[in-house]
Amino acid sequence: MSQASRVRRRLVRWLGPWSSDQRAPKDVRFETIRLEASGDRAMDLVLITPTRRPPVGAVMVVPGLHFGGVEERRMRRFVSVLAHAGLTVAVPNLPDYLEQVLRPGVVDDLALALERFLTSGSVPEETRPALFTISFGSWPGLEVACRPELAERIGGVITFGGFADWRETLRFCVGLGQEGASDRPRDPLNRPVCFMNLMGDLPGAPTDPKAVEALFRGWRGFMERTWGHAEMKTPERYVPVAQALATELPEDLRALFLQGCAAAPGGEDLCEAALSRCDPRPWLDPRPKLDGLRAPISIVHGRDDDVIPIEEQTRLASALPPHAEAQVYTTGLYGHSERGGAAQLLSLIPGAVQEGRILLHMLGDLVRYAGVRP
Repeated sequence: MSQASRVRRRLVRWLGPWSSDQRAPKDVRFETIRLEASGDRAMDLVLITPTRRPPVGAVMVVPGLHFGGVEERRMRRFVSVLAHAGLTVAVPNLPDYLEQVLRPGVVDDLALALERFLTSGSVPEETRPALFTISFGSWPGLEVACRPELAERIGGVITFGGFADWRETLRFCVGLGQEGASDRPRDPLNRPVCFMNLMGDLPGAPTDPKAVEALFRGWRGFMERTWGHAEMKTPERYVPVAQALATELPEDLRALFLQGCAAAPGGEDLCEAALSRCDPRPWLDPRPKLDGLRAPISIVHGRDDDVIPIEEQTRLASALPPHAEAQVYTTGLYGHSERGGAAQLLSLIPGAVQEGRILLHMLGDLVRYAGVRP
């Protein structure tokens, strides 16, 4: 059996939706390299390597907007599985993404992290690592992959649940109307991130830095208590959490805080107004940079994604230059986060057979982009 087949088999065993084992492999080692990021901030680059066998490929995983970074339970399991399968893995804890605020400097931070990974000595010789981007990590990941000084030094790009149009993505997240998407479920637990990234343009929002920080602290507390728990997506579960946290804030901030938790009416109108008046933020659109892409790319999206709409997959694919070597995969086995268990999986059969083939193709691309020998 070839190296590539062995790595792919291990990945399928741990990541296949039919796998009931949600533990993280233990035969991996975590190492942290401290870097200096933009704004005189520290940034941790976490390396994960297999301990039972030498690595045969490499991948940098670019997380989305999550306060937990690589220590978030699902992320830690995912990168542990990649390392267990035989890959050297690097994950940058991007300061802006830990704070869950989109800023242009994150692209430079990611480029710095990739450069450090390439020169760390942990990438197997003559290997160009893959870039695996998740959710909002697609934007900086694509920009870095298109930079002239890095474009030829990566083996391929995978976007998982990525976006092209940040405005349409935020509209969907907030629950605003979209053609063809009006009846689709949206994850209400992501509302605080939308408010945090529109704060300066929300009508009536405070301008005092202490008040803004108090709101951000409250919203992060809400996310820490609700994210990663599918049962918390119902108002009966998350509204009491928001109401309890609101009592810890000054009275004049409570209404906005609750709207930012989707726990009080009016939040959609505030976001609609903010989007109509805010800066266009052209730096958040990866499409103008895509002509610089030199590596192959796979664009993966869950058709049931309740955070970033499936339309973003088409927007990204349509913006690729003619020379791009591209694969597009739409899957029903994964949404934006994990499925809810065996009962949901069984309901997908016999469709799961075809979805299994798609999974094999996606993982095959990852193994190939990571430089594993066929």
